[in-house]
Amino acid sequence: DGQIGIGHTALKGRTLSAGLPAIHLKDIGKDNGGASPAEVIDKVMASIGGAAAKVAGADLDKALGTLRDTAAGAIKDAVKDAAPGATDQLQRLFKQ
Repeated sequence: DGQIGIGHTALKGRTLSAGLPAIHLKDIGKDNGGASPAEVIDKVMASIGGAAAKVAGADLDKALGTLRDTAAGAIKDAVKDAAPGATDQLQRLFKQ
């Protein structure tokens, strides 16, 4: 039931929260006849860090995509009302 907080400058001080997937580790040090506590901690922390980075990247990409789409829609509507014909130019800009 692990959770991480995700921050980014584009979120303007807000934080996203995301759940971590279940992590199952076994046989740490089996190939070397055992593992020291430091080696076990390294494996556990690396697994948590990898899972957190994967979840954070996916959630942040999704949030930034939603933010971009919302902003693009608002700008498109404003320009459409103010300057007919500029909508096509905006669509090309956001597709790049």
